[in-house]
Amino acid sequence: MTLDQFPAALAAADRVKDAAVRDSVNGPSPTFRPTPTLDDVVEMNRAAHR
Repeated sequence: MTLDQFPAALAAADRVKDAAVRDSVNGPSPTFRPTPTLDDVVEMNRAAHR
């Protein structure tokens, strides 16, 4: 590969990587839970110290 071909090859690799990342994050993930609200955090803290 010549130096002149490098930018086009890098851009093509980024498009493939971006598509793979986008496809891998579609839909809800079972490992990620919704962020608890402040009230939830306060209640969890109270429960932990009872």
